[in-house]
Amino acid sequence: MKTLNYIDPTVNSSDMVEASNLHTSNEKMKFTDGQDSLLSKSGNAQKGHQLILKSADGVKVTNKNNKQYIDFYLSQGSNILGHTHHKVINAIEGALWDGINHGIPTIAEDFLAESVREAVPSVEAVKFYNSGSGAVKGAIRLARAFTHKRKVIKFEGARTNCTMEELLSDTISLSFNDQDSISEVFLKYKDDIAAIFVEPVPANMGVVLPKQGFLEFLRNITREHQSLLIFDETTTGFRPKISGAQGHFGINPDLTILGKIIGGGFPVGAVGGGKDIISQLEFQNIDDPINSITATAGIATLKHLSSPLFYETLNHKSRDFMYWLKEIAEPRGAKINSFRSMFSLYFSEKEIVSYNDTKNSDLKRFEHFYKEALKEGVYFSPSPYEANFISIAHKPDDLNRTLDVVHKVLKTV
Repeated sequence: MKTLNYIDPTVNSSDMVEASNLHTSNEKMKFTDGQDSLLSKSGNAQKGHQLILKSADGVKVTNKNNKQYIDFYLSQGSNILGHTHHKVINAIEGALWDGINHGIPTIAEDFLAESVREAVPSVEAVKFYNSGSGAVKGAIRLARAFTHKRKVIKFEGARTNCTMEELLSDTISLSFNDQDSISEVFLKYKDDIAAIFVEPVPANMGVVLPKQGFLEFLRNITREHQSLLIFDETTTGFRPKISGAQGHFGINPDLTILGKIIGGGFPVGAVGGGKDIISQLEFQNIDDPINSITATAGIATLKHLSSPLFYETLNHKSRDFMYWLKEIAEPRGAKINSFRSMFSLYFSEKEIVSYNDTKNSDLKRFEHFYKEALKEGVYFSPSPYEANFISIAHKPDDLNRTLDVVHKVLKTV
């Protein structure tokens, strides 16, 4: 299949720090104005087509039969630099000689905490955990201890559902983007809502954008009722910009949850927030230092994300790709939801603004799309409930090839 140049092939942005002037060919481009385990998700298309990988490098993953795929899953988006980035690998190799597992806090952990505090304005103090689920539980405990209240509002389809249901009996599950239902719950339980727990841009019902004013509404109603606003930025943290989705939308939550991206892809979780809230952990007798190798990988990753032009480059190529993806997909009955370098593809006649919308989309057509794209060497996330991601390592040739594959496969769906 001939590859078309949707994305300007002269722009190689994997080493974008050296780039000072990004451009796109006017002849080729037109611009418009501006669930944890996949195998447990319903609507998963991997049945009989699960990849067993041998290696990964950049945005290419290689299976046990030596077939290569362009990867848009990227370990649930945590590999924003691509796989095996040389600066992260070099940092890890050097850190190995300082010890692998100490069991007590290390200098690397302190440096990583400082890097997070510098990047995210709402974070004055950080507590690390060895998993995202640990961070979720820690955030809920903090909210309840700080407010002396019990109930927590969460949203249907959220990444945290399983963890929270195991932890809490006092959870109230509502539909994302539904302000009326939230107001009703606060009216009913106004003195007993500890927190609203929300992904500012959900990525586990696919990518779903908050409606205009929705996040502002959450911030206002929690302040009004002396409840906490908890942003789960496991997916969106450091994705749209260095300060995450909260920086993009200009809303400071009381607590922020971060995930594997702050460990360079290694398993890790963190809860950050005001010192007055995080200090409650001193009374919970929690001592859970993270691995120094994880911390070192995180420091190297965040340092690279702070490089000049990193996000300008990543978001520029993502905008170009999303424009052409929508041009190709939407006339053929597919819907594209995107947020900067995150996107999801659905087969639905209506816009996707909630978990139920994703649930009611055409999962059979999605399964066919996923399997046919995989045959063509493109690895999308295998469920419409999951997000896809673009990394700084995706080159124009990768993106152009992907658009050609989408064009070809959608003719058969």
